Amino acid sequence: MPIRPRLSYANVMSTLAVFLALGGTSYAVARNSIGTRELKDNAVTSRKVRDGAIGRADLARGIVQPGPRGPRGAQGPVGPVGPSEVVQVANEVHVPIPSQAGGQAVPATVTLKPGAWVLEAEASVIYQPPSPGSEWYSCLLRTAAGQTLGRGLERVGTDALGALAGNIAVRGAATFDTPTQVLFLCEHPSTIPGPPAHTESATLTATHVGSVELH
Repeated sequence: MPIRPRLSYANVMSTLAVFLALGGTSYAVARNSIGTRELKDNAVTSRKVRDGAIGRADLARGIVQPGPRGPRGAQGPVGPVGPSEVVQVANEVHVPIPSQAGGQAVPATVTLKPGAWVLEAEASVIYQPPSPGSEWYSCLLRTAAGQTLGRGLERVGTDALGALAGNIAVRGAATFDTPTQVLFLCEHPSTIPGPPAHTESATLTATHVGSVELH
């Protein structure tokens, strides 16, 4: 009588038992098949993390605390202080310089707030005597209280020694503790013949700076 093959529960279980006994309990895992859902809490310890594999951006905020403040570095060199304010006064009007000794013309004035200032002034002095001749003229920067801050000198006239229009430039610097009026004035030292000289194209420029050094 022929024997027919018959699949039963007992046959399956016995075959599976033999397979497990021979092959063990190992099984293959496909690449990238384990994610955060498959990991248990606290399953990854510090011993299982490669050194340098985790950066600061991978950690929760507040985990990495700043270290103690280091010592203060050395003071760097002081840089130059640029101009913070410029005041300029211009006067194109002819301002006569009286003919008597010590005659003065004041073509420009400015009132400056407290602080350090660099001053520059310039004017053309014109003198036309009735006969060829020339005279020395000076222009000054002076405070209303009488402090001279700078002076320029030029010979002006119609002879070979003088220039018909003498361009006189003056520079100075000062530090004021209170609001101060500065005058730009031009004068001559003695009585002169003929019509008075006059100034024209006068400018007075004051630049507010951090500090000034007077030499």
